[in-house]
Amino acid sequence: MMTALRGERGAVTAETAVVLTVVSALLLLIAQVGAVMADGARLHDGASATARAAMRGEDDPARDGRAVAGDGAQFSMSRSGDLVTVRATKEHRLAGGLLGGLSLTLRSEATARLEPHLAPGGAP
Repeated sequence: MMTALRGERGAVTAETAVVLTVVSALLLLIAQVGAVMADGARLHDGASATARAAMRGEDDPARDGRAVAGDGAQFSMSRSGDLVTVRATKEHRLAGGLLGGLSLTLRSEATARLEPHLAPGGAP
């Protein structure tokens, strides 16, 4: 009976090391996914802020978007009739670990209706 126990002496330590490694990797992955989702939400909010600023006819509508979305966000605007569409992009670099050198391109889009005095054929 004692011989069987001696053969398994380090098994618990080895299993614990493997489990802790897997749990740590999963926690890091969850943190990365959360960071990407938060950055994507900020980018979408920035696109919406830019569309609203363009809707009001501000001189630099992307200023509002950059303030919300953070550094590295880029905005492009297009008009079609009384609508303005803002497309936003931003590179999100993954931090640390095996994924440390990778980056994702986040994209978002927002549309707003121009104020009547700015729309084609609108009131002066």
